[in-house]
This record gives sequence, structure tokens and C-alpha cells, in this order.
Amino acid sequence: MVDLHLHTCHSDGVDDAPALLRALAAQNATLVSVTDHDNVDFYFDLKALPNAEKERLPRFVSGVELSYVQKHAMHDMLGYGIDVDKMKAWLDERYGGVDPLEKQRGALRRMKEMCDRVGLKYAPGIEVKDGHRAEAFVAMYTSLASFPENRERFPELENNSEFYRQHYCNPESPCFVDETAGMPSLQEAVDIIHACGGKAFLAHPLAYRLPPLEHAYFTGSALKAGIDGVEVWHSSNQGEDVKLILAYAERNGLKKSGGSDYHGSVKPGLLPVVGYGNMLVPRYEVDGWCAELGYFRP
Repeated sequence: MVDLHLHTCHSDGVDDAPALLRALAAQNATLVSVTDHDNVDFYFDLKALPNAEKERLPRFVSGVELSYVQKHAMHDMLGYGIDVDKMKAWLDERYGGVDPLEKQRGALRRMKEMCDRVGLKYAPGIEVKDGHRAEAFVAMYTSLASFPENRERFPELENNSEFYRQHYCNPESPCFVDETAGMPSLQEAVDIIHACGGKAFLAHPLAYRLPPLEHAYFTGSALKAGIDGVEVWHSSNQGEDVKLILAYAERNGLKKSGGSDYHGSVKPGLLPVVGYGNMLVPRYEVDGWCAELGYFRP
């Protein structure tokens, strides 16, 4: 079983390494990649495991999900087979000058301002404590989704990812909160993945539900930037999405990837490997290029 898109407590998921490994074992996952947002610390957690536990690990392909900005909107680029030491050094240089807790406090403040402006209800006393990526969003989303009147106005609040992509990261939405300061461009994201020895894959290209012309620009610019592959199988897919993304991949000679986008309990019902029960990555589509990149050895 395959899952090449997973998140932990090092970004916006909730599972630490032992919890994630248990979740993967429960789904019989044997080929996986943890792709935390702008973070590769999970791989250093693996290095710290006792040797006996390392021997029981599934095969890992090292990974990261880099956030990049395009037309004032935030998107994601998956990097596989990266040198985690080189990627960590780049991430530390890029973001190390910003205190993560203060960054999340600023994001929470901007979210509260947005909610007050739009008229969304949220619980008083919401705060951030750890500075984890997206901590402010998760805290505020949980509160917003608890009010039926908010969900009536914005049905996307029923799903963490839908609200995040359709509103929080969407400059056209009244609920947009700009967190793009300091983020790399599309070209920079692809280039640093390549510089770290990896392959760049455009993440969940239909999850944003862009209008046709914007989608064409989004996918076309990714090709011009030099992506190597695209995420075909993903828990956000609907209807004919897989067929459409497969056609894009075949037409442009791209490698194919897939994963659940598992985050732990913050996304109820979403499991590794199978997503919401709506996906399964064909092993034969990923085995070849994963083997070429090589597996991470903690």
C-alpha cells in the first residue's frame, strides 16, 4: 500500500512520529513519504529511533511540500527524493529569521480581523502556544466550524481543506488571509527541490477548483517551471478528476504520484492510504521512479 502525501506535528498535522507509524501500520502501508509543509524534521525523528524500530519501518521516500506564491495566492509543490540536510539548511536560511510563535500570533490576529469584518462568529480566548505551521488556522477553523450559522454561510467549513483552499488562501474570497510573505515563487520552489537532488511534483492540481482559464495558467506555468511530475491520486479528488489529471500527466510526459494528505485527527475520517475511502495509489505507477530516486535510510 502506498501513501506519498502525509503530514505530522512538524507542520499542520497532529501526529508525532510514533503515532504516524502506528497509523501507517494499521493501513499496511509499505511505501510512504512524509511531506510536511516547509519542514523536514520528521526525517531526523526517524534517524533518532532505536535500530530495532528502524528495521520495522516501511520504505520511505524523503519528501517535503513547499508552499509557493503565484498571483498573490499560495500553492503547494511536492519534492521527493530530496537530501533532507540540504533542504533543512535552505528552509532554515529562508525562514529561520522569523520567530514561529510570533508568526502564528500575527496570523491569528489577521484571522480575527477577517472574521470581525466578515461577521463570522468565533469563541473568545483563542490563542496559539507552540508556533507550529498553520496552528492559528487550525485553532480558528475549529472554532468557526463549531457555529452552525458560520457553516450555513460558508458550507466549505464542513471540511478543513476545502475552507483552507477555497477561502483562507483564495485572494478572491472575503475570508482570505495573506500568509505569503517570504514564500518562494513557483520557479524558486522547483529549483530548490532540484538543487536538493529531488523531483518536483505539482500537488493536488484540481483541489483549488480554479476557473478554466486560471487553471490553464496554473498548470501551464508549472510545466514551464520544470516540474517532473504531478499528484494524480488525492483525497480531494471528485468525479472525473483522476482521469483529467492522468491526461495532463500523459500529455506532458510527467511522472505520477499520489497520497491521502493525512493530517491526523484534525481531519476526521481521513486515513492514510485510502483518504476518505475514495482513493488508492497504484503501486506500479510509482515504484519505478521511487526506486530511481532511492529510499531514505535513517
